[in-house]
Amino acid sequence: MFNKTQIAALNTMDSILFFAILFLFFAGTSVAQEKPNFLFLLAEDMGTQIGALGTPEVQTPVLDSLAETGVLFSQAFITCPTCSPSKASIMTSRFPHTNNLRINVHESFGPSPNFTDQQLAFNKKLAIPEQIPTLIEKLKVGGYRTGIVKKFHLSPHDKFPFDVWIKSHSPSNISDFISKSGESPWFLLVVYDITHRPFRNTETVPSPNLDEIQLPNHFPDTEIVKKDWAEYLKAVQLIDSEVGGALKALEQSGHESETIVFFLSDHGPAYHRAKFSPYDLGLHVPLIIAGPEALIHPQEGPISELVSSVDLMPTILDYARIEMPPGLQGQSLRKILEGVPDAKGHDYIFGEVHHGAPDPDIALQERSIFDGRYRLVFRNHLNRTFMKPADNTDFELWKNPVYAETIKHRNEFPDEYQFLAERDSDQPVRALSFELYDINTDPWEINNLYRQLEYESISKRLIKKLKDWVIETDDRYIDATVLETELKHLESGTWATGDEGSSCFIITTTHRKRN
Repeated sequence: MFNKTQIAALNTMDSILFFAILFLFFAGTSVAQEKPNFLFLLAEDMGTQIGALGTPEVQTPVLDSLAETGVLFSQAFITCPTCSPSKASIMTSRFPHTNNLRINVHESFGPSPNFTDQQLAFNKKLAIPEQIPTLIEKLKVGGYRTGIVKKFHLSPHDKFPFDVWIKSHSPSNISDFISKSGESPWFLLVVYDITHRPFRNTETVPSPNLDEIQLPNHFPDTEIVKKDWAEYLKAVQLIDSEVGGALKALEQSGHESETIVFFLSDHGPAYHRAKFSPYDLGLHVPLIIAGPEALIHPQEGPISELVSSVDLMPTILDYARIEMPPGLQGQSLRKILEGVPDAKGHDYIFGEVHHGAPDPDIALQERSIFDGRYRLVFRNHLNRTFMKPADNTDFELWKNPVYAETIKHRNEFPDEYQFLAERDSDQPVRALSFELYDINTDPWEINNLYRQLEYESISKRLIKKLKDWVIETDDRYIDATVLETELKHLESGTWATGDEGSSCFIITTTHRKRN
C-alpha cells in the first residue's frame, strides 16, 4: 500500500499514529466479517405441533430437517401467550410486567404509525419505555442492517428503527433484502401469520387424516372440532413450506455459511386453554436454532434444558459481539448451542397473562411457574375483570367453531365445557386461585393436583419460588402477600382443609367435581 520511501518520510509521531489507525482499520474489518447474520423466523399462534416434537400426523419436513442440522429445544417457552407482549419480550429480554407492554396494541406496519388519536393514546399506555433498549436498537448501534417482514404489532415505533419494512415474505423479497445488505451484517425478522385465525389454507399441502388426529384432551371429540384442529395442523404445514422458501433464498444468496437461523412461535394456537392462557398449550413453543458448525454445534435429538424467549436477545447480542445492556431478564444460550459440557438453561420458567384494559387495577392476573415437570398456576384478583380473546370464541372475524361446539355439546362433554367456561367471562364458572399439574403424566393438564397431600412439598416449593420472582422482578400487578399467606397455610398444616379462595378439584373416573 505504501513504498519504503513514503514510510521513511513519516516522522516518528506520524508513524505511530499511522500504524495505530491501520491496526484499528484491519481489526475493525475483521470484527465486521466475524459478525454473523441472523434470519429470525417467527410464526404466530403455533404450538409444538411439528413432526420433530412428536406430532406424527403433521408433515413438517423442512422444520424437522432444520432441527436435525441445528439445535431443537423441546422445553422452550414464551413469557406471555399473547401476540404483542410475547414479541416485546423477545425484543427486550424482559417480561411484560417489566417492559410495560402487557396486552395487545394496535397494529400499524411501516416506519411511521398510522393511528387515530384514540389508538395512539391506547398504544402509548403500553409502550416500551425509552430507557429500555430493544434488540433492534442494539443491532443498529452494532452496525447491523435490519429488516422486518409482514407484521409488527409492537409499541412504540421509534423503539424499532428497522431499515427496511417488507409487506410479503416471498423468497424474492428475502433474497432482495440479503442482496442489498452488501457487506454489512444483517438481521431479518420474518413473521408468518398463517397459523393465526382465520386459517387461509390452500391445496398446496395435504390435509391431515381426521382418523389419525389426536385432539387435546380438553376438546370435545366431535367432527367439527376435529376438522378445525386439522385446519390448524394444515396451517402448520403451510408455514413449513414457507420456511423452506426462506431457507432456499438464504442458500442461494451465498450467505448460508455466515447466518444463524432462528425458528419459533410467539405462543400457542387460538383455542381455549391455549392462546391467552397460562397452560402448556399457550406457553410451550417450538424453538430451533441452526447455523454454521463453527457457531452452532448440531445436537442429536431435542435439548431438554428449560429456555425462555427472553433468552433470545442476549443470545443474538452474544454472537454479534454487542455489549449486553443492564437489566436483561434472560441469558445467552450460546454455550448450549456450542455444545459446551454442563451448559444449563433455567431452573424455572415463568409465564404471565394480563387481563383487561391498560389500567392494571381492574383486571385479573395469572402467573405460572414450571420446573420441567410440574406447573403451578396462580390467579390474583379473581373478583376483577377478565378477558377472552375474540379469536378464541365464535366472533365472526376469526371463525373459531370450537367455542360454540363445546358449549353446544356441554351435556355430552361436561368436563370439556368446564375447561372452556373457566376462561369465558360469559359462562357461570370461575377459575381457581391455584392449580398444579404433572406434565410428565398429564401433558394436557387435566388433573389438578393442588391440595393433594402427596404434592404438598412441590406446591410449597413452587409457590415460594413464584413469590420470590414476583418480588425480585417487581411484578407490581401481583399481590405477593397472597402467596405469602398460602405459604403460611402450608407450613401451619391448615392447607389441606381448603377455603373459599383456593377451591380444588377431586378427580373421578368420569368427571371433575369442585370441592
